[in-house]
Amino acid sequence: MQNYTDIIKYDVGVLLLKTNKPVPFSHTKYIRGYVINHFENHFQLHNHMDEKFIYDYPRIQYKVIGQQPVIVGIGEKATHLLEDIGKQITKLELNHEEYAIQEIDFYAQTHPFGISDTPRKYLLQTPTLLLNQQNYKKYKSMSLQQQNDFLAKNISNQILSVAKRLHYRVPDKIVSTHQLETVESEYKKNKMLGFVGYFQTNFHIPHLISIGKGVSKGYGCCVQLEV
Repeated sequence: MQNYTDIIKYDVGVLLLKTNKPVPFSHTKYIRGYVINHFENHFQLHNHMDEKFIYDYPRIQYKVIGQQPVIVGIGEKATHLLEDIGKQITKLELNHEEYAIQEIDFYAQTHPFGISDTPRKYLLQTPTLLLNQQNYKKYKSMSLQQQNDFLAKNISNQILSVAKRLHYRVPDKIVSTHQLETVESEYKKNKMLGFVGYFQTNFHIPHLISIGKGVSKGYGCCVQLEV
């Protein structure tokens, strides 16, 4: 198999906020809202500029992992922004309830991003939203094998979409396999079918960044695993 040398590197900053009580996954959107309201001058926090939405892969992603808030920044600017937020934030107000921040941990690492010459394995730490209203109907009409193939192709397409948004030209076909299970999810007050479990792909995905729909609001968080 070809040895790829054009893998790029991305700085990824991770801000861990240990709160005085558990935060449910459903509160991820409130974490995003609270941070945006208190640091509203930074467009990377919300993908808006001059009241216009910026159609790009979110460089700041809000998550709840292990019932604790986690904010991930992709790229040097986002990483520095998270470090600055970590020095200022003392609490979260989520859905009219206050959460005191007892401990803050920030770290930044450089991760490879791009096609891999060996399979990489990932855990979906939070549900990923791979289906829209149109292909959901198509998915439900398929046989089990067709569904599995459809999801594998969809995972590859989602990774390709992220690559394009992060200005990486993919030199070869992205191939994915998976062991996914369905889980009921909700996005923008709409019931949706989410997927959790594991997948393998010939692509380096930086630790804790997300794929699928709703990535800025906690969905589709990928955790690197050893193959």
